[in-house]
Amino acid sequence: MFHERSIFTKSLVICFIAILPLLLFLPVATTGVDEPDLNRKEIIMLLAVAPNDGINLRGVNLMGLNLDKLNFGASNLSGANLSHAVLQNVILTDATAIKTDFGNANLQTAVLNNANFNWANFKDANLRHASLISADLSNADLTGADLTGAVLTQTTLMGATMPDGQPYNDDTNLTDFTNVIIPNN
Repeated sequence: MFHERSIFTKSLVICFIAILPLLLFLPVATTGVDEPDLNRKEIIMLLAVAPNDGINLRGVNLMGLNLDKLNFGASNLSGANLSHAVLQNVILTDATAIKTDFGNANLQTAVLNNANFNWANFKDANLRHASLISADLSNADLTGADLTGAVLTQTTLMGATMPDGQPYNDDTNLTDFTNVIIPNN
């Protein structure tokens, strides 16, 4: 009897280990309340499993979390709520964040290179000294965002709303900021 339980337990553990990576990459449903779906420790554990590939955080509510200095790499954050989050020194290189809410988030000195931020909300976000090299901010809302010292080399801004509330309609991929108001606070 003991031997059969031991074999059953081992089989159960092996099955769990086999499906664990699949479970980690399933989208997490939001609860519809204002509390985050995951905490910092849970996100760090998920990132440790797939450090180079990124993780799927599509539609997850991470509002107000302190996620500073984390490397999300090529994670999918599309539709996620990161409003009011602390994302200082975060790395989102090659990430996908379509229709993601970064409103009032602190992205100071974040590395956001080659990321896709189509239709993302950056209203009143702190992007001071952030690196957005070759990022795609098409149709993003940057109203009130602080871009002081941000690096936007070859950033795509077609259809984006700039910090002064005016639309950017010159998709030259050279990022001309002659008509952009950048706060000097």
